[in-house]
Amino acid sequence: MRATKPLEIVHSDVCGPMRTTSLGGARYFVTYIDDFSRKVWVYLLKSKGECLEKFKEFKALVETQSEHKIKMFCSNNGGEYTSKGFKGFLKAHNIEKQTSTPYRLQQNEVAERANRTLVEMARSMFHAQNLKKSLWAEVVVNAAYTRNRCPSRALPSITPEEAWSGRKPCILHMHVFGCIAYAMVPDEKRCKLDAKGTKCLFLGYCESTKAYRLMCVQSKIIKCRDVEFMEDSTSVGNDLEMHPSGRNETPNVVIVDTSSKLPCVDDDAKEDPSNEEATPTPGCSSTPSTPSKDASTSAEQEG
Repeated sequence: MRATKPLEIVHSDVCGPMRTTSLGGARYFVTYIDDFSRKVWVYLLKSKGECLEKFKEFKALVETQSEHKIKMFCSNNGGEYTSKGFKGFLKAHNIEKQTSTPYRLQQNEVAERANRTLVEMARSMFHAQNLKKSLWAEVVVNAAYTRNRCPSRALPSITPEEAWSGRKPCILHMHVFGCIAYAMVPDEKRCKLDAKGTKCLFLGYCESTKAYRLMCVQSKIIKCRDVEFMEDSTSVGNDLEMHPSGRNETPNVVIVDTSSKLPCVDDDAKEDPSNEEATPTPGCSSTPSTPSKDASTSAEQEG
């Protein structure tokens, strides 16, 4: 049975635990798939006990965006879905609960296939860009963002994003994940002889602002709208250093915002919810790792 309108059926599955903890401390991720549009939403979890809270966030978001209500929720028989709290929440909001037969994962095939697709995409990006496994959360979130803007066998001639929002998504702003990027350092954060750019690793797209997510070599996540991408180069991945304590902790976030515009970034681009914004740390941009005047000169020096 296929849904005839958004949120008539929602599929879900939890993937994990991962052997490596993400930068934000996550070990799992949960996906929610709208059966009508086949758009997928990814939320990162530190434990399976957070599944109910993430579903509440998802429900509030999608029902506000679509002006539809979730009518049926499909999942497996995992404890995170069969707990009293989860069942009580579904019952209180008149959401029908359907579960697969034990040991018959194929009955939850939409969610299982979505998770497998994201994992396969993440594996390809990891090996192609030689990234550290602690970045798995960033890779999975970026894979979901890309998948929502790619053709799907379940849809005749449109992408999941278009089926959900009703408008064709723009992809002009998309770049190769994990490539080297040079983020512009604002005039307010540098002296006259300081470099105008800092060398970073491209990690994806921001949710709440029209900017890119980048990681500079000090392992700090930054947001920047003025970026030059070197999509054929990935050597910066080997220069990234872990947190001095030796643990994968949530990195600091520095906002780098200038006056120029980022071309055609969707407002609903998903950002990794495990990485929260912290107090701006000038160390990331005030000590840039590249002495070049612009991104093209830097690329030649790297080569």
